[in-house]
Amino acid sequence: MALKKFGEITETWNPVIGCLHSCVYCITGDSLVLTADLIWKPIKEIEIGEEIVSFSEQQSRGYRYFEKAVVTDKVKRKKRRVFLIKGEHASIRATEDHLWLVKRGGGGDEGEKLVFRKTRQVSKWGYPLKFISEPTPPPKFTIEYMEGYLAGIFTGDGSIHYYPHKRSFFTRLAMKDLESLIRSVKFLNKLGIRKDLKILLHKTETSTLRKIESWSKEVYDYISSIIEKKNVTPDYMKGFLAGLYDAEGSYSRSILRIASHNEEIKKRAIEYARAFSLNFVLEERSIRLVGGLSEKLRFFALTYPAIKRKKAGIFGEAVKYAVDEYVEVEKDSFETVYDITTSAGTFIANGLLSHNCWAIRLAARLAEIGVQPYAERDFAPTLVRWRLDRKFRRGSFVFCCDMGDLFGDWVPRDWILKVLDTVSRNRSVNFLFLTKNPKRYLEFEFGDNVVLAATVETNRYYQNISRAPQPPERIEAMIKLKHPYKALVIEPILDFDLEEFAYMVKRVKPIFVVVGYDNYGNKLPEPPLEKTLAFIEKLSDFTEVRRRTIRRAWFEERRRQD
Repeated sequence: MALKKFGEITETWNPVIGCLHSCVYCITGDSLVLTADLIWKPIKEIEIGEEIVSFSEQQSRGYRYFEKAVVTDKVKRKKRRVFLIKGEHASIRATEDHLWLVKRGGGGDEGEKLVFRKTRQVSKWGYPLKFISEPTPPPKFTIEYMEGYLAGIFTGDGSIHYYPHKRSFFTRLAMKDLESLIRSVKFLNKLGIRKDLKILLHKTETSTLRKIESWSKEVYDYISSIIEKKNVTPDYMKGFLAGLYDAEGSYSRSILRIASHNEEIKKRAIEYARAFSLNFVLEERSIRLVGGLSEKLRFFALTYPAIKRKKAGIFGEAVKYAVDEYVEVEKDSFETVYDITTSAGTFIANGLLSHNCWAIRLAARLAEIGVQPYAERDFAPTLVRWRLDRKFRRGSFVFCCDMGDLFGDWVPRDWILKVLDTVSRNRSVNFLFLTKNPKRYLEFEFGDNVVLAATVETNRYYQNISRAPQPPERIEAMIKLKHPYKALVIEPILDFDLEEFAYMVKRVKPIFVVVGYDNYGNKLPEPPLEKTLAFIEKLSDFTEVRRRTIRRAWFEERRRQD
């Protein structure tokens, strides 16, 4: 009787959209990620919990904006086919499904043209990728760099005095930010100036600062000598600019300045910057860096100032300052690849704006044609309240939330209850729920017009496929679920243990099982076709099997072609 009640899906309904399971796609380990400290770091060295520069998934006021994000997960995959993406200013190697922010053609405002597309789509349609800056390796803390940094910061904010009547020498550095003082003490110690320098409070009439100070002639002589140093090296110049920026620099409203009333100091800084093709112009009370966002990022990466507060001006800037990078894509070698999941779902790799979630693709496509709420929200988890009042045809079978996972842990309980209330008021309509987190089904009650389904691609544990619970855990949750109408979706099917998987499916007692191969060329660990057909035959002994894409595994096709 149950088999007759639920036929094929007749329509879909998405009162809640969005997914945070973060099925990941990858880039090679040498790809450089822009950290929140505005230095470039290989993705293989990025750590969970680290802060990076990201950008908003959805538009606000017509644009996306740069923001700070936290790395919440990191995965490593062995030997995946990668493609070389190469443009005039940027190149990177990535898997064919890695997502990039690109500029589409057609009408609309500039912000509306920015969408996410996969590597293979970039190759096929020639979309320009959004690009902000060529990665610049951070400076090494050589002796010359450390001397330059101390010279710059004491030139900007230091006090160096000799009192003849006391025959005493006084050196002090007082600042608001601890990072620069900690770095200065560390550098002085490494350079052999060990005079028990400590960071102390320094109170003035208007504020409370922190300081390091010394009455040592050795410290006085050393700081004086490095400030007056001639025939300096590139490392010294980088350090000097970083120290001077920490002392007197600012970055606000897209303008980077270093303040000073001293003409000699300003000219010295301009001269050092020109050695690296950084163009500062002279102003009455400061010098200002000329150029767009890429020049600011190059300055910070090249010099590496210590104070994070003074580098935070990028956060809140519009992505419209990113330029178009036209690229060529060609098949490359098999490489070990990495991906990071961030709190914003995005990051910047080798200067290119990147996303780490596949599901954004369809949401972005809907946004292009103005479908709400995607046009405003993209794929951020959202309750679409007006869809709760939808009218359904009597006797229809409705797939609920095919554009997200209603039972993901990130979905508030109140949202789910609102959806279930609509379902309970439409008793003449049947509904299908599908999740990768079926343990959450156990928290709610469902009527007999609902089929509860779970995606279970295999009976095995596979790492780095998704951040969702592992397939065996999902199966156990479905076995525990006491509901008369359950189903399993084994799509995309991954390699499995025939007898064990069939037995586990039988214990779920599904009214039907959907079986199908991957449709997107992801080169997943698929089972041979013969094995899949044997599995379908076993399932057919106790339930209805609904076939989707049934084909040879990708590696079988390759062997045939060879």
